[in-house]
Amino acid sequence: MKKSILILILIILISCSSDNSSDNNTNNSPSNFDISVSEITRISATITWTESIDPENEVVKYDVYLDENLTIENTLVQNYNFINLEINTLYNGKVIAKDEFGNTLEKQFSFTTETISCIPDELQNEVIAFYPFNNGSLNDIVNFNILTNNTSANSTSDRNSNENCAFEFNTSTNDFLTTTDTDFLNDLSEFSISLWFNPRLYWNWNYNVLVSRDEGFSCPDTYGQWSLGLYDLNRPTFGHLNSVWDQSWDSDNDYNNWHHLVATYNEINNSLSLYRNGILEGTITDITSGCSDTPTSEDIGDLIIGKNFDGKLDDIAIFNVELNQAQVTELFEIEPCCE
Repeated sequence: MKKSILILILIILISCSSDNSSDNNTNNSPSNFDISVSEITRISATITWTESIDPENEVVKYDVYLDENLTIENTLVQNYNFINLEINTLYNGKVIAKDEFGNTLEKQFSFTTETISCIPDELQNEVIAFYPFNNGSLNDIVNFNILTNNTSANSTSDRNSNENCAFEFNTSTNDFLTTTDTDFLNDLSEFSISLWFNPRLYWNWNYNVLVSRDEGFSCPDTYGQWSLGLYDLNRPTFGHLNSVWDQSWDSDNDYNNWHHLVATYNEINNSLSLYRNGILEGTITDITSGCSDTPTSEDIGDLIIGKNFDGKLDDIAIFNVELNQAQVTELFEIEPCCE
C-alpha cells in the first residue's frame, strides 16, 4: 500500500514538473507597437512604426500590406513609402510583426490620398499633368514632371489678377518652357488639353505654340507630333494628323483677353475637337490629312509650352481621356488655381 502511494506521489510530481517546464518554454508574441502615417500626397504616403520587442529577444521582422496586398515581406526597416497611388482614395493596411517562431502581432492603419485643387472630382484620376504656376512654380503637381525655364519667361498675374499665378512669354527673347520627362504622354489612344491663354498681339506671323509634343512645323497646321496653338491671325487650332480650328475667333477683338481652350483627341473615334470658353468650336472625324509631311512618328520629343507665343498662359492640364461637354464646361467655370 505504501509503495502504491509513493508511486502516485512520484507521478504527480513528474506531471507538475512537466507542466512547469512547458510553461517556462512558452514562446510569446512580439510586443505592441505604434504606426503613424505622414507625407501624404496625391499619389504617395509614408508609414513609420515603433520597434516591436520580442520577449525572448528574438529578431523581429515585419510584413506590410496595403488593401490586403503584400507590399514588402521580412523587412527589418521600420518605415515604408507607398508610391503610384490613386488620387483622392481611401487605403487600409496593416503591419505584421513576427518572431523566429512564427508568433505575430498585427497593427492596422489607414489614410486617404489628397485631391488636386481645381480639377473636377470625376477627373482626379484622369489628369496626368497639371501646371497651375502657383507662386511662379514650374512643378507638375500630379506626377512631378517639372518644367525647365532656360529663357526669360516669367511669372505674372492670372485672370483674376492674382500675382505670380500664371506665366508670360515674349517672342523677342524666344521664351518657352519645356520638359524632357514625357513618358507620361506615350501610348495615349485618347487625350485632352485644358488651358487658359491671353494673347498680347494681333498676330506675330508665327505658329504660336501653347502646348506641343516635339518641335517642327508641319502640315496640317501642327507643331511637332501634336500641338494646341494659334495660327493665321491668332486663331486657335489643334493639330494631330489633321487639324481643327476655332471658327468664331474675332482677330480684331479677342486678343488681350483671357480665353479657355480645351482640345480633345480620340484615336478610336478618329476625331479631334476644339472648345473655347466652354463652347464647341469645331470637330473633325477624319484625321487623315493627305499632307505629305504629316508627322508619322509617335511618342517622341519634349513637351513644349509657349514657344513663339506673345502673351500669358495658366492652368495647363493634360488628361488621358477625351473630355465631354459637361467636363469642359466644369473646367471653364472653375476659378483660377492660385494657392
